Amino acid sequence: MQDEWDKIYQDAKFELDILFRTIYRYVTDQQRAKKSLSDVGRIQYHVQDNEKTETWLQIKEMAAHLLGIFVI
Repeated sequence: MQDEWDKIYQDAKFELDILFRTIYRYVTDQQRAKKSLSDVGRIQYHVQDNEKTETWLQIKEMAAHLLGIFVI
């Protein structure tokens, strides 16, 4: 059972890393011209309800896949 949990952990960690890298790249690409910073200097981006770019759809698919890792 421990080996199974270790594999789930490693898979989730890998998928989560890719997901956040993709989100970061998406936000920086969207904000290149009009960079908006929060009060602590972090890049911020507000997702619109009608976002349908190919990258955004991939991000949603990656998030769904990550959630699926935890369904045993």
